[in-house]
Amino acid sequence: MSRFSTLLLKEYWENQKTLLWMPVALTLAIWLLSALFISNGTVSIHISGNVQAPRLPVMPFLALPFFLCAGLAAITYCGNCFVEERRDRSIVFWRSLPVSDIETVAAKAATALVLLPVISYLAGLLAQLPVAILLTHLGNMTWPEVLATMAQQGEHFIWLSILMAPYSGAMMLLSVLTNRPLLWMLVGPIVIFIGESLLLNGHPVSQLLFGQMTKEILMVLGSLIGQPMLGQGANWVTSGALLSTTWSMISGLAMAAIFWGLCAEVRRRRLIKD
Repeated sequence: MSRFSTLLLKEYWENQKTLLWMPVALTLAIWLLSALFISNGTVSIHISGNVQAPRLPVMPFLALPFFLCAGLAAITYCGNCFVEERRDRSIVFWRSLPVSDIETVAAKAATALVLLPVISYLAGLLAQLPVAILLTHLGNMTWPEVLATMAQQGEHFIWLSILMAPYSGAMMLLSVLTNRPLLWMLVGPIVIFIGESLLLNGHPVSQLLFGQMTKEILMVLGSLIGQPMLGQGANWVTSGALLSTTWSMISGLAMAAIFWGLCAEVRRRRLIKD
């Protein structure tokens, strides 16, 4: 087993509550709610008065909580990942092994941007499976439509994971610099805005992180629900914004790479304090 996969496994075992049990608990909650709706006969909803009107997209609505949960879990994990190793002094043990700070930071970044979304996505598929079986049984959907919907959700998870990269990188940097990263997450935007006002002619960082990035994330989440309801109209809207979103993803990944590099350098230089 490679050192990087070992580091990923370490992150998984140390953060099972966030990475595994939160999605599992959400899946069980969705199953319970689905059973209640099925027992009441309210799973399939048609818009009255128009036979050709689009059906309410039940599956995307069931998947939406997993997107929100994955984003919240990623921010929480990134905010605590370096604080915990200083708090329990495990950093002393890991520094005694032939593992570089860059590898450690890369493993934590991969945990937040790859491992967590994959687990959340699979949990979301399991949560939707009973409703998908019922919808196909009732004739509301075919299995190709179900598989296409699930594949589309996978694409949305990839987009959102990349768009969340600069936020995850910023939280990791706060985690390695301070002992209260979640507090600084709230204060940080104000500090950045004031600093840009004093030093720069404009607010490029604030506009990118809190303006453009947030707009793109909301657009992707909206298209998760909007595409099944609006069909080709929503596809056209998403395609029209593709260039803007792609640029946001590239610039966001570049900013995240800077944050990750700073994390590795600060972690390398930081003295362990009692």
